[in-house]
Amino acid sequence: MGYPSMVDQIDRIFRIIRVIHRVLEVCELSPGVVLLRLSREGLIFQAGQHLLLSLPGSALAREYSIASGTDDPWLDVLIRVVKGGAFSPRLARLRPGQEVEVSGPCGFFTPNSDPGMKVLVATGTGVAPFRSFVRSGLVQGAALAHGVRFLNETHWFHDWHPCRYVRCVSRESGGDIQGRVTDWMARAVCDIPDAQWWLCGNSVMIQEGWDLLTGAGVHPERIHTEVYF
Repeated sequence: MGYPSMVDQIDRIFRIIRVIHRVLEVCELSPGVVLLRLSREGLIFQAGQHLLLSLPGSALAREYSIASGTDDPWLDVLIRVVKGGAFSPRLARLRPGQEVEVSGPCGFFTPNSDPGMKVLVATGTGVAPFRSFVRSGLVQGAALAHGVRFLNETHWFHDWHPCRYVRCVSRESGGDIQGRVTDWMARAVCDIPDAQWWLCGNSVMIQEGWDLLTGAGVHPERIHTEVYF
């Protein structure tokens, strides 16, 4: 008998720590974006962490940021459904009562106790951990700039004070800013030079945002990033 491969060993570890959670709700928030609500099953996490989701009997697994608050009685994750994808369409087709295997939580994208101004910048479903921040009561007074293609993708707008939620819409009018979220950052960094910046979303925004901020003199220790590939 041969020794188990590294993949087999890792899979065994994950199977040991996977916990079954029940689907409570599946809600389409906008075309191609689904909120998946799961039973909590006693899971303890910090705002900003993520989970590894898989389906019973499947070797496929993907990481999703937790979008619910630390005191909520359920777990929310925000899923962008990739057309033709191997995993996300299957999650979107789940119905209440079905089961999902959950591992975690993992990650260190969690707010610190620094009393200074926090600026949160997201693209698309990268807004998920910031919803966890605000529902956990950790970022009072923070501003959120959300970069999306269309106005109907500004999920959870009503969770934020309207003066502190900036909708940066690139492909249609009607938002607070017509253009990319980095366009807003280029102007905002001059007005709030001492802020801490939290960036979550696609790798292009993260890289452009990092270059923009450091180029404007923001110290790298004040920039926190979570990349959604």
